[in-house]
Amino acid sequence: MRKNILIIFLLITFFTIFISTAENNSKIPAEDRGNFEITKYIQSFLGKIYSFVFGGQKKNDENKTNNVNNRSLENNNLFEGDIMLTEEQADDIVDKVVEKGAEDGIDISKVLENETDVRLKRKLVASRSNWQFPIQFWVRNNNGKVIRNAIKKIEQKTCITFEEIFWQPFGKPGLQFINGPACYSFVGKIYNDKFQDVSIPAGCDTLGKVQHEIMHALGSEHEQCRTDRDKYLTIIPENVKRGMMVNYDKIQANDSKTFGIKYEYGSNMHYRARAFGINDMITMLPKDGLYNKTIGHLGGLTFLDTKLLNLQYCSHICKDNMKCYNGGYQNPKRCGYCKCVRGYGGRKCTKIQENINKCGQQLYFVNSTQQNINVIGESKCLYHLKANYGKKIKIDVTYLFGFLLNERYTCDKKDAVEIKYYKDKTLTGALICQTMGNVSIVTENNHAIIHVRSAEDFNKINMTFSLY
Repeated sequence: MRKNILIIFLLITFFTIFISTAENNSKIPAEDRGNFEITKYIQSFLGKIYSFVFGGQKKNDENKTNNVNNRSLENNNLFEGDIMLTEEQADDIVDKVVEKGAEDGIDISKVLENETDVRLKRKLVASRSNWQFPIQFWVRNNNGKVIRNAIKKIEQKTCITFEEIFWQPFGKPGLQFINGPACYSFVGKIYNDKFQDVSIPAGCDTLGKVQHEIMHALGSEHEQCRTDRDKYLTIIPENVKRGMMVNYDKIQANDSKTFGIKYEYGSNMHYRARAFGINDMITMLPKDGLYNKTIGHLGGLTFLDTKLLNLQYCSHICKDNMKCYNGGYQNPKRCGYCKCVRGYGGRKCTKIQENINKCGQQLYFVNSTQQNINVIGESKCLYHLKANYGKKIKIDVTYLFGFLLNERYTCDKKDAVEIKYYKDKTLTGALICQTMGNVSIVTENNHAIIHVRSAEDFNKINMTFSLY
């Protein structure tokens, strides 16, 4: 196919081009350079498509003084900021773009110089084989502690197992953690006969970011690029850096499956509201504004993140199905028990999870009389608010001090108040923290869960609630 010939030609050309030291792309490992050039080409190609269809974006002058850690997952030359593509995935993305253009009556083949015969060849990318366990991994950088901790927590919550080795065996698949020039990973298992790189440099070496890249390697995509994204997010194109609007296209490296899991604002795979923004301007907003400081928190895997992995890899383990309640599902590591969302416990998730700390009253029955919860200092407390069936609850945050934003301008899940007001309590609740002011919430049904995680002595919060 002439498209493939064009890609190969561009790869040869790109190898002769100086790669910006500002992006540190000159440090791309030799084994990843071919895939990097493919990925870089696709970013350029998608940028041309966007300019062709929408007339381009106005040039902007961006302040370069932004905290680099804010943008550790937003490399301009990587697909969606942190994904390395194989030639197969890149070719599939081109086909998807051309096919979508054809459906909309747009001849995208005109964008490719001297490319007049673009044929469509859909690949069954979703059929790529899953990993076999244990997944061997080799840590070749200085971030071994956080990498091992991230892996341990995935093992604790799923049936997925890993095995650390201290050399790279010949002819076997696995993960090689390197100190590359940017945070990146491939999506899914790419090779059957060699290790694939997961790059964890400085600025990417936090629990949430490492788990984010491992999730990519296990096959997970970015949440904000789901095909149902527009029901939950508003994208602001005029605030996006020139050429970076392509990172908001609903195009995925794999034809990934969601297994029926709802869109999750709190997912560890969701980018922050200012991703790829000019001078860190806001580029996407949740349709539910209470989640403005929740998206992109990168605090680690959520209940639904781990459920997705368990559905993908572990659904065959338990032979006899059991019924779970309150959003729980069968635990593949212990088939006679359910995995419960935080707030519930017991074998079938029918019991209220008790606080370990001294938190006072935990279960409140809500009526027309105003009640309040007041928390001062360090604490980890969980509260259930329940009203009669058919009623709703109004919750007001009347005073909040502390609970500081993190470097990403999002709430820090370890130091914020999480309020679950949707009927589905498996969804991450809205995180409440600094700068949000007085917050009023009306629940979707007769039940709310409030989880106060206060990491500082100076934190204070007061909430009142009554029937709506």
